[in-house]
Amino acid sequence: MERKKLIKEITNFCIEQGIFRGKATEGEIKIGIEVGLENIEFIESLINTIINRVGHEPNADIEKIKTMLLELEKIRLDLEYSEIYKGELINE
Repeated sequence: MERKKLIKEITNFCIEQGIFRGKATEGEIKIGIEVGLENIEFIESLINTIINRVGHEPNADIEKIKTMLLELEKIRLDLEYSEIYKGELINE
């Protein structure tokens, strides 16, 4: 999935689920997600949040959610392994 489309999907999900409960505008959420996708901990937290929210939503579009989660996991793995190969997570 294209990164911009993923950010839009996640932003819409956050708004629909009331994750930020009016504390941020759509633009602020979108920027926060875009910046956060460069941080492994943010992505892990986002994955957990999505999974927890979907568990309480009987009419959730499971295929769309699975696609978002898979894309987030790909990004997380790319970040994690790029850090490993740069020597940031292992002692040389």
